[in-house]
Order: sequence, then C-alpha cells, then structure tokens
Amino acid sequence: MAVPHIGHLAARLRARFHAQVQVEHTRANPKTPAAVPVKGRVVRLFRSGGSLKVGDEVEFSVHVFRPGDDCWAGPAFMRYETFMQATHMEVYLNGNPPRCEVSLDECVTIEAPSRRPQLKSSRFGYVVELVKWKFH
Repeated sequence: MAVPHIGHLAARLRARFHAQVQVEHTRANPKTPAAVPVKGRVVRLFRSGGSLKVGDEVEFSVHVFRPGDDCWAGPAFMRYETFMQATHMEVYLNGNPPRCEVSLDECVTIEAPSRRPQLKSSRFGYVVELVKWKFH
C-alpha cells in the first residue's frame, strides 16, 4: 500500500537531517531490485542540529530498479540508470553520521546543489495536508 502524501510530509518533518550530497558512485552492477549503498559528501544543509556539517561524509542506501523488475511493496524505488547518472542527491536522513538511513525513502537526484530545497517541508504544509486528509 502506498504511503499517503501526509506520511511523506511527516517523515520529512521528523528527519534529523536534510541535506544535498555529492554522490560517489561505486562501479558495482547490482542485481535489481536492490538497496544500493551510497557514499557522499554533504555540500548543502537545510537541517542538521549542528551534528552534520558541509564537507562531512555520509553513507545511506537507496532502492533501485530496472524496467521489468518485480519490485516488492513498501519502499519507493528509483530507476537504476537515473541513480547511476546522478552527481548529487537531496535526502532526508536519520541516524548518526556517517552512517544514516533515508527517512521513508525521501530522496531525489538533483543536477547540482541549490540554495532552496527541491524536497520541501513545512509545518504549515503538513497541517494543510492533515486537514485535507481528515476531511477527504
């Protein structure tokens, strides 16, 4: 079952970190679908609480697939080809750096770091979605 939009907003708000990361790819060619480890360096921070800084290394996994794969229910999958072409990602992370996990698969590939987040979250947006969800 798919997670409703409100669930994704809640995961973004609860995440300990929100960062843009320069991705270092391994040359592995995994059998997909799979959770692929990612290693990268933080290039932009939107939330950190001081325990993660620009320049720090982080490690996390993302779920990837290739067309025709039989994906299991639960995680949000990203095309393997899209992932391999990415130089940067924006992610909501939990954990203790450098080892982290993506909060409810809230990550996206981006072309370059940006001043403003591509994956937005706000308490106001969450409240609006919550009201819409309750009266739907």
